[in-house]
Amino acid sequence: MAPTNQDSVSQYPDGHYGALSAEQQEALDKFKSLVAERGYSDYEQATPAHEIKLLRFLRARRWDVEAAYTQFDDTEKWRSANEIDKLYETIDTEAFKELRTLYPQWVGRRDRTGAPVYVWRPQSLTGSIVAGSEKLASKPEFSKAKTDGKTTASLICFAALYENLLRFTQPLSTQLVDRKHAEVPITLSTYIMDVSGVSVLQFWSLKNHLHTLAFLASAYYPETLGTIFIVGAPPFFSTVFGWIKGWLDPVTVSKIRIVGRDDVLSSLEEIVEKCHIPKQYGGELEYNFGDAPALDPALKDTFTWAGEYSSLPLAPLIWEPVEGSPDKVACLRVGSDNGQTVRETVCTIPQGWRVAEQNGSCPPFSTRILSAEKETEATQQSDVLKLLPLVYRNESGDPCHFIDNVQAVIDLELDLSQPALLMRWLWMTSSPATPPPLHNHIMIDRQISLMERLDMHLVWTARRTFIKPMPRFLLEPAFWTEYLHDGFPSGNRPQATGFSRSVSIPNIAWDTAADIYFPPNFDESKKYPLVLSAHPIGSCKEQTSGNVYGKAMAEAGVVPRFVENPEFSVADFRVVVDYAETLPYVDSERIGVLGICGGGGYALNAAMTDYRLKCTIGITPVNFGLLAREGFAQFNPTGTLEAIAKQRTFEAQGAERSVLQYLPPTVDEAKKMTTNPDVSEATEYYKTDRGRAANGCTSGLLSYNSSALAWDAFNHAEMLMTKPFMVVVGGMPGSFGAYRDALEVHGRAASKEKEVVVLPGVSHYSLYDKPESVKPALEKVIPFLKKHLSKVA
Repeated sequence: MAPTNQDSVSQYPDGHYGALSAEQQEALDKFKSLVAERGYSDYEQATPAHEIKLLRFLRARRWDVEAAYTQFDDTEKWRSANEIDKLYETIDTEAFKELRTLYPQWVGRRDRTGAPVYVWRPQSLTGSIVAGSEKLASKPEFSKAKTDGKTTASLICFAALYENLLRFTQPLSTQLVDRKHAEVPITLSTYIMDVSGVSVLQFWSLKNHLHTLAFLASAYYPETLGTIFIVGAPPFFSTVFGWIKGWLDPVTVSKIRIVGRDDVLSSLEEIVEKCHIPKQYGGELEYNFGDAPALDPALKDTFTWAGEYSSLPLAPLIWEPVEGSPDKVACLRVGSDNGQTVRETVCTIPQGWRVAEQNGSCPPFSTRILSAEKETEATQQSDVLKLLPLVYRNESGDPCHFIDNVQAVIDLELDLSQPALLMRWLWMTSSPATPPPLHNHIMIDRQISLMERLDMHLVWTARRTFIKPMPRFLLEPAFWTEYLHDGFPSGNRPQATGFSRSVSIPNIAWDTAADIYFPPNFDESKKYPLVLSAHPIGSCKEQTSGNVYGKAMAEAGVVPRFVENPEFSVADFRVVVDYAETLPYVDSERIGVLGICGGGGYALNAAMTDYRLKCTIGITPVNFGLLAREGFAQFNPTGTLEAIAKQRTFEAQGAERSVLQYLPPTVDEAKKMTTNPDVSEATEYYKTDRGRAANGCTSGLLSYNSSALAWDAFNHAEMLMTKPFMVVVGGMPGSFGAYRDALEVHGRAASKEKEVVVLPGVSHYSLYDKPESVKPALEKVIPFLKKHLSKVA
């Protein structure tokens, strides 16, 4: 069984070496033990390479250890029977070049995660060409490896090219540390499959061959494919894709994206930077299918060429450690020329990945820009600190020596707190645009002035432009490794205890205000479950839904939102889900909702009509329609509607609006007016420092109350309330009806997974913020959310 807190298809780098959850690590440990027990003695002392390989099978089998072992065992037996390692290391070079022109080719670039990008145009692949390649693979000079006599020649050909991915491009990409998560080895690849110009007859003639290739990828090379973009699809391709889906495992199918003609560039740019996308797909890279890899300059800069080599040969290549130089790895050309095996060094590169893995962080580059001799490194701390300014000014403006507080210097040098505050208002001045180059400023007579403050960089006035020169310490890789963990100075790092952010979401009539509460150690590249948290009637997002339940859910690893409009509260949920779907760190398949008091009734109602909400929590939920009819209207809803009708007419004629105060102004007044515990406790919460907030007005306009009188939170629950839900109420029923309403919705709902939690001795308002009440509620709520917002394989 898969660990329940992970997606069935992991979001990078979740589930990869160096980024495992506790459950995934436990599965890997079990897998290693099982493999060693069943005869693979090399795995008794598993190396990182062993673990990286095993993790591919675990991800492919969704963390089912036995299923992963079965596939691993089948693969190892197949590799041994067909001598796959020997096949690749002795394949005829000319045969390798010929096969390369038929199948996916590395363009020499990487995607945003650092994985290699491949392009394939099967238009040139015909039945006769496939037959010719199979004939080529049957010749004695093709390779010195033996086969099992059962594996087809076409599989053998494709396997040789797959080995190039595993033994050359992925290891090369792994060693380059100019990427996020540089401590995680690269085991995936991004593919652009261009099917333009391929006829239905050609697809039909290649059907068996494509099936064979899909079988090889799924069976013997699992979890080596990342996103697969299919571009240029003709109208009949849906039929072809129906065949393909049947040949691949569900995990691989989920990675395929068929892209329309107008969306090619925008879709590719989600994964690959424009400069690494070939021009025929809207990018900037000069590359055509069949060309030699157009190497990224960042790659070239890492190569130290050997002998007469100045570029990568179109031949089988592998990477091996350099004897006597543990900080380097060597690229070797292998294969055979005219029957003679070849094994010669092409180049060496720095051993970047193991350093990143050991340090847990790394610089975004490895070339020492400040040094003429690239082999010399500033390894001594004194050398690194010489790059800092001699003195700096603290927050009070007093000069200080840097040696007293290195981190303070860094935080001040890289401080962007002021621009961060201004960002949300910049839309009022102009549209987002790239700053013009400095010579443009000079041409219009602006003076260029140097500044020490980063937050003044590229700020300009009518006659002056400010720039901050690049601090020298940012150009030294050793400084990044020592002081800039994961690229963040200490003051700008995501907080270990979680943090929040306010947003404004466009709605039909007005914007919806929301606070986003992030979990501890938040990583924007990962996918998180999300819970919408709705506050009580007359309350606001800063009160119980945010500072109590929202914070608790964030600490448990979900990302909350806060919603309510006076009339469109249920519609707000849909608007906020729409917004959440645009956030890269939100998993759209794991969105739930939690509401308190009237917000709980709204949440339950929203879940009946928006099935993107996978589960619902009602904390002391109130059916506001019933409360309006019985409580606020004093069991006389028709009389109240008459009063509302008259008030609306008055207001239309220019009269002042009538504002209803739902609560007495003070606790003493509440005790004098009523013995109703809900009213007195509500007044204590909203009218004292316990829960008082600027926007928690506990009031409303009489003329806007008519819709509430005709509304029922649980209408059609017998038919539409099908998603899992939990309602939590106190064992001390109050006059606002939460206890009754919770039992009612539980009894009426069609859902097969529903639960009522009654907490003895707990009142309605103690569930807002009292630790002795909130704690047992959360002990039920958090496991429920984790159960229903986690994907189980």
